[in-house]
Amino acid sequence: MAAPLTSVLRRLDPTRPEQWDDVRAGGRLRFLLLYGVLGCGVVAALALDLFVLTRQHDWDIFFSARHVARLELAMLVVAPTIGALCGHALLRIGDRRYRRECLKRAFRPAGEGATSPHGTGLDAEPST
Repeated sequence: MAAPLTSVLRRLDPTRPEQWDDVRAGGRLRFLLLYGVLGCGVVAALALDLFVLTRQHDWDIFFSARHVARLELAMLVVAPTIGALCGHALLRIGDRRYRRECLKRAFRPAGEGATSPHGTGLDAEPST
């Protein structure tokens, strides 16, 4: 059961190196709006609103005008702020993963499992 779920989540990952060229071609602002503000920010604002409602045990307020005003405030303040931070982090993660994958492809010899002249595997992590 876990294997199909993880494969679906991997396909939905916007930072996959295989699709990063296409995602990045759309532009930085588009990425920040789509994956940051709409993806992470709206979810965070709704989660915050739900957390506040359950914390206050105030379910009667759910359909009131006061709740709508609070939700609008959360959507106007929390969603863009958290979304921009999350989108920027995703952008950096995607760029880093893409560069790492490009370097692996550029320096990997034709044969898999090849070793460097020093006798260590190419896929081994560098020691610091």
